[in-house]
Amino acid sequence: MSTRDAAEAVRLRAEDHLDRGEFSLALALCDHASRLDPTYAEVHVTRARGLGVRGDLNGALQALDAADALAPPSLGSLGLRVLALRGLGRAAEALAVAEEALGYAPDHAQLRLVRGQLRAELGDRAGAEADLAPLLAPEETQLDALEAQAVRALLSGEAARAEDLLDVALGDAPDRPSLLLLRAFARWFVHDLAAARADLHEAARLSEALPTHQPLVSQLSGLMDEGAEEDEVRGVIIGALRLFSASGAGAARRRG
Repeated sequence: MSTRDAAEAVRLRAEDHLDRGEFSLALALCDHASRLDPTYAEVHVTRARGLGVRGDLNGALQALDAADALAPPSLGSLGLRVLALRGLGRAAEALAVAEEALGYAPDHAQLRLVRGQLRAELGDRAGAEADLAPLLAPEETQLDALEAQAVRALLSGEAARAEDLLDVALGDAPDRPSLLLLRAFARWFVHDLAAARADLHEAARLSEALPTHQPLVSQLSGLMDEGAEEDEVRGVIIGALRLFSASGAGAARRRG
């Protein structure tokens, strides 16, 4: 087996662990893969994905820079860079990268969605409507807006307000896993731990067919059920909220 093949085998194991929410092990495997083949760019892209999910968006950008130094950017690495830049509040840079990525895949629905959201943030209403109108039904637009408000409220420390917004949204869409996941965050922040666990378990049941949510739901359910340290749970939640903020809360549900 060549060093590249060996590195790829380890990288694929890292991807599997990322899908299960085992971030520390996944990142350790990325380090091992890089030692096996220091010139393999895709390992750094996998590392960027893991760091992004953990909320280390600056670290994710550094990993993507390392990947780009070894090979031309891929569609996957460009998409991750868009999310990291957006999560850091660098909307204009994120939009430029989204435009570059769409040059490779003009009909990519998720990239069109994120570009539309970025255009809206930057005041380009016509451009935003052109991207978003074909992708979202009116009721989806309203629910996505409520999710986005709830994420912003949680990141601003307004957990009670976020819970109120999510209660309203769940009245219209009680089987939407992302709403339950966010309400679990809000309830954990206001110390309603039993209700937070109930929301998490229901989100886990409803998201069995949504691989985007499964790793995070499984990890948080385990931490809460096992009575993990508050700082550990808080770190996972904040990282998840940053990812929600970067990608759009409803986007993860649609990707699944």
